[in-house]
Amino acid sequence: MKPPTSRTSASALSSGAGSGGYEHPASAAEARFSLKYVVATALTHGSVRLAAFEPARLGDPATRALMQKIDLAVDAELDASFPASARAS
Repeated sequence: MKPPTSRTSASALSSGAGSGGYEHPASAAEARFSLKYVVATALTHGSVRLAAFEPARLGDPATRALMQKIDLAVDAELDASFPASARAS
């Protein structure tokens, strides 16, 4: 998978897109709560596995550069259906 070279957007619930978690995660715990980090890692490396939260990967230049190109937005349809559609079965 080739990461985007221009800006890209990620849609989420208002509770997630509004804060987005940590803008510049400095630890594995912060990275787990950073939507931009998780999205950029998935686009850069093809998946988000435990290795994504290792110290060496937290500072990956390609991931960090892509994070700066991600805009978070609220998905109104998803937001309106939450939490009714979020039930585990």
